Amino acid sequence: YILSRLFPNIEEDDIAGAKEKIVELLKIDYVEYKAWFDFINKIENKDVIYHTYHGTKGEEYKNVLILMQNNFGKDRNKFSSFFKNYNTELDSGELIKYTNTKNLLYVSCSRAIENLRILYLDDIASFSDGIQSIFETIHDIED
Repeated sequence: YILSRLFPNIEEDDIAGAKEKIVELLKIDYVEYKAWFDFINKIENKDVIYHTYHGTKGEEYKNVLILMQNNFGKDRNKFSSFFKNYNTELDSGELIKYTNTKNLLYVSCSRAIENLRILYLDDIASFSDGIQSIFETIHDIED
């Protein structure tokens, strides 16, 4: 039933892969589904409120946790490129992308009233100097 509802026009060759996706989907804990549902429907009656980077402009929160990774939308190196190029001279095309990323970081990071933490999900070894120049302290997840 689920296969036919989610994939109404599926080709015979794709059925096995679709079934695997459904099994993985069904393994997700209900609490995660509920949190996603609340996020999508802007239900904010909990201690933890989820937002996108863009969706926080003008708001303030006592504590902010930002999940960050290199991949952002279609750009596979949005943040890593920004941190690698921090305080370097850029051509006009790179400068536009750099400024856009800087503004996005400003919007998200300036929402914190008391505590800001950023959890970077990728390896930062090649651009940790840029991160440290901005945020001063870096803690390894094992710390």
